[in-house]
Amino acid sequence: MANLERLAKLDSELERMLFDRENILLDLAKLYEERERIADETRVIQTNLPANQDGVQSLIDQMLAVNLRITTVEGQLRELEAKIQAKFVAYGLKIERMTDFGNEIRKSTEMMTGITRSSDDFMRELEKYEIWDEDTYQSPLP
Repeated sequence: MANLERLAKLDSELERMLFDRENILLDLAKLYEERERIADETRVIQTNLPANQDGVQSLIDQMLAVNLRITTVEGQLRELEAKIQAKFVAYGLKIERMTDFGNEIRKSTEMMTGITRSSDDFMRELEKYEIWDEDTYQSPLP
């Protein structure tokens, strides 16, 4: 996850989405507080004398408006989180591909090291039999 967060800092679009998500979450928290405040006021009015019942309809209207706003903001949050998740999946795939590529490079390096060792061993073996004597290849005739 730390790698994804580092990559997110390099992607301004994703960084903006994460910032927007935090702001939406703050808005939701404020809306929930507002809804709770309206519910408390409604309970207070309902427990008082019937003469104060006139304010209840106004509070109910406010509650409906806040609930509608909460539903809208929650929908925006779900959409944004889906986009963020898609980005993280894409980055996860990139990291996986980079890891696979690194493994392939390591295997190729090991293979080339093995070939080089074998070639060196072969050359040392040939030198034992003096096949690669320079004088043999310097003169055109035996």
